[in-house]
Amino acid sequence: MREFQVSVGGRVYNVRVPKEGDTLLVDGRDCKAALVRVHGNLYSLKLDSRSYDLHVRPDDGRFLVLVEGSEYEVWVEDKSRPRRPASVLRSKEHKAFEIKSPMPGLVSSLKVAPGARVSHGAPLLTLEAMKMENEIRSPRGGVVSEILVRSGQSVEKDDVLVRLRL
Repeated sequence: MREFQVSVGGRVYNVRVPKEGDTLLVDGRDCKAALVRVHGNLYSLKLDSRSYDLHVRPDDGRFLVLVEGSEYEVWVEDKSRPRRPASVLRSKEHKAFEIKSPMPGLVSSLKVAPGARVSHGAPLLTLEAMKMENEIRSPRGGVVSEILVRSGQSVEKDDVLVRLRL
């Protein structure tokens, strides 16, 4: 039997999958489940008596799942597999990614704070340039480790604005 810890939109479920059959144990409750890949990132999920069409997009160790018009952030940890050594996890967690200014301008507002978890496309700050407001968005998911600018500050092209921890 394989065991998983699944986080969907911040709620954690313990899932046990037997080697054979279509029954899962979700937080100790039996569920009939079948997941079929339809094409590319499109899946069909039958859970108990309901069917769902899913669009699944992997993103930095998690999945973004669109179902019935709502997007959910899903994290899956396989409890059946041994964990990687802490040193490997630490080196990956501390890997930084820098978001640089695409043009000279003035930082008009900050949308995040250090420690915030952001997903791909999340707004980070607003940059005024040539009398236009440009929303600077995160090019990937991660945690904001450092904000190197403040509201009202002028920046040049390629100045580092925000650092993300992956």
